[in-house]
Amino acid sequence: MILVLDAVAIAVVAGFLTGGRFASLARLRLRGEGLLVAGLLAQILLPRLVPRGLVSDSISVALFWGLPSLLVFLALLANWRLIGAAIASAGVGLNLLVVLLNSGMPVLLPAGTATGVGVDRMVSQIQSSWLHVEVTTHTRLLILADVVPLVGPTWHRGMVSLGDIMLAVGVAHLVFSAMHTAEE
Repeated sequence: MILVLDAVAIAVVAGFLTGGRFASLARLRLRGEGLLVAGLLAQILLPRLVPRGLVSDSISVALFWGLPSLLVFLALLANWRLIGAAIASAGVGLNLLVVLLNSGMPVLLPAGTATGVGVDRMVSQIQSSWLHVEVTTHTRLLILADVVPLVGPTWHRGMVSLGDIMLAVGVAHLVFSAMHTAEE
């Protein structure tokens, strides 16, 4: 999520620096906005509202992360003619695929040490999350897992996936492009 927020901030600054207008961004209308908002809210709220252990972690992942992600994917896909939305939908789709195939988002612990977060802390974070799982020899589509270290300030560090990167690039493109849309 932090990567997407970074992308939005960078796109807004770049948009302003290149003559874009915030008012143009405010006029951006997407197909399936309701699905998009519902999916994003469900992804944020459901993991906090549903007690861990109520159902198995694999069912939790499918219901409380997979279904909302599917809504986000479909909403973005409905806007495939917008390059940013197409890239973002591909990113969400890749994350959805790897998460459902592995009953969670695999995290490559050795790569995580590059973030400066200790392995013990990463293991603890994985164990407390029903969405993340440690990479094993049985991990499917490892290339799509959280294998890319995200460095920076302590609050910013973590692991991201190719899907996360594509999502961030797509959102940045969408925001930047919208800021340069002429007034109607």
